[in-house]
Amino acid sequence: MKKILIIENSDGVTGAFKSIYNNINLLQQELEFIFVIPKQTRTIQLLKQSNIRFLEFKLVELRRHWRSLFYIFWLIINARKINNFLKKEGINMVHINDLYNMLGVVLKMINPKLRIIYHVRLLKNSYVQLLYKYWQRSILRYGDQIICVSQAVQKDFPTSKKVTVIHDNMGHVPEISEENRAATNNEEQINLLCVANFTRGKGQDLIVEAFQKAFQQDKRLRLRFVGDTLQLQKNEEFRKELQERIRQYGLGEVTQFVGFQKDMSELYERASIVLQFSMSESFSMVCLEAMFYEKPLICSDCGGPAELTDQGKYGLLLPTGDIDALTKGILQLAQNKEKRVALAQSARKHAMEVFHPQKLSQELKEVYLDANCGCS
Repeated sequence: MKKILIIENSDGVTGAFKSIYNNINLLQQELEFIFVIPKQTRTIQLLKQSNIRFLEFKLVELRRHWRSLFYIFWLIINARKINNFLKKEGINMVHINDLYNMLGVVLKMINPKLRIIYHVRLLKNSYVQLLYKYWQRSILRYGDQIICVSQAVQKDFPTSKKVTVIHDNMGHVPEISEENRAATNNEEQINLLCVANFTRGKGQDLIVEAFQKAFQQDKRLRLRFVGDTLQLQKNEEFRKELQERIRQYGLGEVTQFVGFQKDMSELYERASIVLQFSMSESFSMVCLEAMFYEKPLICSDCGGPAELTDQGKYGLLLPTGDIDALTKGILQLAQNKEKRVALAQSARKHAMEVFHPQKLSQELKEVYLDANCGCS
């Protein structure tokens, strides 16, 4: 069975990790996958659960932190260790699960016979924009195949046979229960759900402002934040700021903060409306999950969400950062059950046709086969 090494640099269960994990779960009968992950991350439990082999490495990211001084040192050390493992296992294909991880580039320099696949999950205007062009040039030169998670990401790249679009994978198609539909239809209490790690730019601060304005006009509204801080102090501070603002607005009894959840199905089922209001999203797993769970979606026009909702046909697509527009959007859906139901049903149908998990996993399989044949 063909072996593929996947290098995942994230410290937590991010949308990027969930998508690649969902894809390989659907391909395990045809291909063998081995992960390289940072030490002591929450991804370990998911990999063990699916009996997927993994290696733990000290992976250092470029951040405003003193550890970044050792970035080049650990990059070279890890590349040599990984290359030795590849030779031992007879593996010639490496899939790097994000643009910024330069291990693939260094591995190609060490062993030009390797087939390197890069998965690009960031827009040029995201938080890495100062380094984006450098990373982009590097992976275009050394990568054999480049997968973009959306057309929005692909537009940031020059036209090349190497570059293709494969959307992120939900992994399964959830059954829609009567309880799920009852939550969408509920007119006594409108439950707003925001799923995002507590990172500045994910829009939770904007949602708090819009929620307090909307709540003044509709006391049925409830808000639940679900997300992780990824064990970073700056994220912990951001979450505390949000909680303090909620306290100041007197919304503590109608707002809930929930930490990392392995299984999100119950939270989606209990939601009336899903909110996604990031400043920049290359795709948005949250939007895709909302559509598959048949939930009306309010999202920002920040990249991937426009593509997912087909420019607003299958969700309310609002100007990025516009608190007043978000307030009006919340009230519009909260006060119109028929619109909520119609939007949710059409969104699920669209997701089933365009983003079906089996369809996307087979597209990824074809990329692996093309790269293995040297069809760059």
